[in-house]
Amino acid sequence: MFYNVENFFPAENIKYEKSISGLYNWDDYKYGLKLRKIKNVFNWVKEEFDQIPAIIGLAEIGDVSVLEDLQQEDSPLRNHQFLYKKSNDSRGLSVALFYDKEKLKLKNFYSLSFSISENLVADTRDILQAEFEFNNENLHVF
Repeated sequence: MFYNVENFFPAENIKYEKSISGLYNWDDYKYGLKLRKIKNVFNWVKEEFDQIPAIIGLAEIGDVSVLEDLQQEDSPLRNHQFLYKKSNDSRGLSVALFYDKEKLKLKNFYSLSFSISENLVADTRDILQAEFEFNNENLHVF
């Protein structure tokens, strides 16, 4: 499963002025509401398909604390592990991946940056590459 969570920053990172992210008036209430709505999506997926996907990619994550909040006790993601590495994105956004540690064995993961030239790295989100073992086979996820 892949989900672009659109500018998902923790409230403490964004105050009442327009930030580089383009968000206005982002606060604890709005953050909590967005968090509940995203958890509801995963609850719906669990109800509809009787399980949570073994691999869930997320885009536009503003901080690792967002992933931790998505795993709180009431979350269907509480038994998944996550992979995250901060990107060099101009808006402060990164990508992440949740995976079911009961089904997949993580072998390694990398953050792949874009290079425009030999001396210049692009100012955008990286690609997260994860290598898992699944059913005695290697599985690469980008």
